[in-house]
Amino acid sequence: MIKFGTGGWRAFIGEEFTRDNVKLVAQALANIINDENVAERGFIIGYDRRFLSDKAGRWFAEVLAANQIPVHFINKFVPTPIVMFKAKSMNCAYSACITASHNPADYNGIKVFIEGGRDADEVITEKIESQIETLTAAEVKSVDFEHAVDSQQIIEINPMNEFVDSIIALIDIESIKKPIYAC
Repeated sequence: MIKFGTGGWRAFIGEEFTRDNVKLVAQALANIINDENVAERGFIIGYDRRFLSDKAGRWFAEVLAANQIPVHFINKFVPTPIVMFKAKSMNCAYSACITASHNPADYNGIKVFIEGGRDADEVITEKIESQIETLTAAEVKSVDFEHAVDSQQIIEINPMNEFVDSIIALIDIESIKKPIYAC
């Protein structure tokens, strides 16, 4: 059973965190996005360095693309805040990062974000869980990742420089350069 906790869904790799379950979560979220008529706002998905994160990110993207949701796929591992930053800057209604955060190495998971790049609250995660309970594997739509990239249903991006530039823009470099005098 897929249950969301604080900050997302985490599961033991190979037992609950499987290709089928990742795609099930993606289909549930795709159904919500389409029911709420926010697909045109797109979806950002990223992943961390954990085992299977890159593949799980692709599986997730394949399902969203098959459900006519434009996907921006961060094509390098990134820290979760970069996914949140990009989701906010693109005004996505939903986005996600494949990560198990602070959990042990044999876990992986999915963090779902809502408008503004914020963590999904209990209302949203309960919606996702309810969708999952009614879905079967046969109802999961999916397309080949490379085909979806070629047809631009999935657009690969790397927002690392944009993220760093946004941080630099907040820093008063000239103040830092000024010499400090002891009293």
